[in-house]
Amino acid sequence: LKLTRGRVPSGLRPTQLIHFLGELVKAGYVTTQMKSKKISNTYNNRWEEYKVSNKGLKSIYDSSRKVLLHPPQFILEEEQAQKEKLEKRLKELESYGVDLSAIPEDELKTGRGPVITKHMAYQENQILKLIGRDAEAKGMNTLLQRLRAWRQKTAEELELAPASIVSEDVMKSIAYSRPTSPEALQELGVRTRKIADLANMIQKSIKDLGLQGAKSELDSSSPAFVFPSKPFTPQRCWIGHIDKKLKNEIPTWLESYNQFQSGSHIETIATQRARPIKPATVVGYLLKAMVSGRTLDLNRVSGGKKVMDQKTFDELEQASLAAGVDVTRNAKYAKTDILRKIMGDQNCDVPYQERSPELREEMNKWFNAMTWWEAIKRAGVPIRFS
Repeated sequence: LKLTRGRVPSGLRPTQLIHFLGELVKAGYVTTQMKSKKISNTYNNRWEEYKVSNKGLKSIYDSSRKVLLHPPQFILEEEQAQKEKLEKRLKELESYGVDLSAIPEDELKTGRGPVITKHMAYQENQILKLIGRDAEAKGMNTLLQRLRAWRQKTAEELELAPASIVSEDVMKSIAYSRPTSPEALQELGVRTRKIADLANMIQKSIKDLGLQGAKSELDSSSPAFVFPSKPFTPQRCWIGHIDKKLKNEIPTWLESYNQFQSGSHIETIATQRARPIKPATVVGYLLKAMVSGRTLDLNRVSGGKKVMDQKTFDELEQASLAAGVDVTRNAKYAKTDILRKIMGDQNCDVPYQERSPELREEMNKWFNAMTWWEAIKRAGVPIRFS
């Protein structure tokens, strides 16, 4: 079984493999014989015994030998189901306006792959309309149209094919994650000397369309938090951190950390994923890695922006004390409990869909600050302001 396991199609269950036995017997690869054993004077135990024949053994040890069998009915049904699923997926992509000729051939054959996933992920993000975020969904679509117009204009000026500058699936990821640094756009595969113009256009569009979300840089005149000049290594892993082991997979936060340590820009990590995420999510992943005891360059993570100041830090300290929350000991707690002590119940109790853009931005600003404050305390980063 160990020798042949690597040559058996993946996904087949033992109950399905049994269907091959009859064909293996007919082809002479397996022999069968009825056996019996007397259990008592009135009862015999009977069973059918299968053994690999000499022909079968030769096929096991000689990988060049092909074993050709008539496919069982369940295989034919599975192939038909996969064919129908593929046809449905391709029709779905066409209904979204996707040019199938721009999708790699191997993905067209299977209906799966990074390019198709990016197209589907962008479409799935339109669910924002259903949770009261119509403006963001419309803004994202408008940004995508502006990206297409910029690509077309640039292609005409440089006399190049539009797809050679940036592909459609990458533009959709950019519209969702919204990277604004030329370095990240270059890492994403945008191929033009006018990449700085693209970065400026995205920055302007984010502001015009109200897509900036929470302000990542605080406006307070309060002294800024000073991060260690060198990459910081915690003395130990935080007591509440648990490394969940996934079968044959690296956790998303650790994968993002490894990419960052290899030199990738945070915006690149967010946008390059098959299912794009926001750069702020990547920052959260990196801070989680630091809390787990890993070395992290906090100045590089912050991008030189003022992500924490003394006034904000002190307010979070007082609010957590009033809420009875100790983030260095409590692994699980509701951030809203702390936020209530800062913004009041009357704001925190407003249903998401009924919150004004200003209220959402203010709450998100505090949630982002809370992510940094929590990581700083759990990792034991020296607290210093200037």
